[in-house]
Amino acid sequence: MHPTPTTKILAIGTINPGVEPEKVFAILPEEVRETANLYLAGKIDQWYSQQNGRGVVFILNVTSPIPPPPMRCSRSFRSAKPIL
Repeated sequence: MHPTPTTKILAIGTINPGVEPEKVFAILPEEVRETANLYLAGKIDQWYSQQNGRGVVFILNVTSPIPPPPMRCSRSFRSAKPIL
């Protein structure tokens, strides 16, 4: 069995200036769960919060040049477009 080639991708997510903190905190629990699930599935190699508290940094494991839709944006962030 041949190993699948994996590429590391640096992904940076930020919160737009002026977004109300309540909107961010409303979706944060679901985002943390989804991030942990992606990490446990091997899709995320590492994750960090930005020092300024305005976003996250992910190092992703991808096996194709175009990640599947769940890796592009989690469900709750897609439904909460004003935050991003």
